[in-house]
Amino acid sequence: SSVGLYLVVSSNDALTNLDGLSNISEVDGHLSVSYNSALTNVDGLGNLTSVDGNLIIKDNNALTNVDGLSNISELDSNLAVFSNASLINLDGLSNLTSVDSWLYVVDNAALSVFCGLYPILSSGGLSGNYNVHDNLINPTQQQIIDDGPCMPTALGENELLPNSYPYIRTIPTPLTQRLISATLFPISHQSS
Repeated sequence: SSVGLYLVVSSNDALTNLDGLSNISEVDGHLSVSYNSALTNVDGLGNLTSVDGNLIIKDNNALTNVDGLSNISELDSNLAVFSNASLINLDGLSNLTSVDSWLYVVDNAALSVFCGLYPILSSGGLSGNYNVHDNLINPTQQQIIDDGPCMPTALGENELLPNSYPYIRTIPTPLTQRLISATLFPISHQSS
């Protein structure tokens, strides 16, 4: 079924999932899921294939992934994922090949896995600006492309850290107040 101009799920402190929305396949406008502090997943949106406006996932502090968005292949406007404190990966965006405007991935404190953006970036499917900052890790577009697509593990989740680039952070030292640079290399995960 289809929803008209807007689908907004906002400010529901007791909401833990979106299972009641499982029959929706299309949003003819904007989709916003925001300020739902107990929301742990968006799996109820698993049948959604099309969003004709902005897709905004914002301030859902318990949300760890966006796997329920895995059937969306094109987005006709902005993609904004910001201020989701527990979000660790964007694997659920792995089928998204086109974003007709800007991409914002900002202020997700635990976000370290960006391979879900590989299809958009490697195919040139991003029409607007790329804005990724203030996450746990903030790769460039080229670093995501170089790192490649998501690789499922035996559990079906991609929990591997990107392995092809170091992360550089500038840290003020407490005694001298001079800035030093530290290069942090991701941990390689090897199957046994």
